[in-house]
Amino acid sequence: MEFFFAKPTPAKIAEHIYHQVIAAHETGGRSYRYKIPDSMSISFVNDVIDRLCYYLHDVDIIDLFNGYIIIDWS
Repeated sequence: MEFFFAKPTPAKIAEHIYHQVIAAHETGGRSYRYKIPDSMSISFVNDVIDRLCYYLHDVDIIDLFNGYIIIDWS
């Protein structure tokens, strides 16, 4: 129950996005978009993107665009 109400950290967000990217890739997807909540600061988002770069070595694009983190592996 504590995990559900825990304050999100960049590591937890990056791990969540990583699992979603794996699921999208396994089902034939070519990209994944994560909507950034308005409450996240730009430094928090940059930390998440840095951690995603560590997790996802073989993707073509990890970028921030229009309030979304875009991950593309086409």
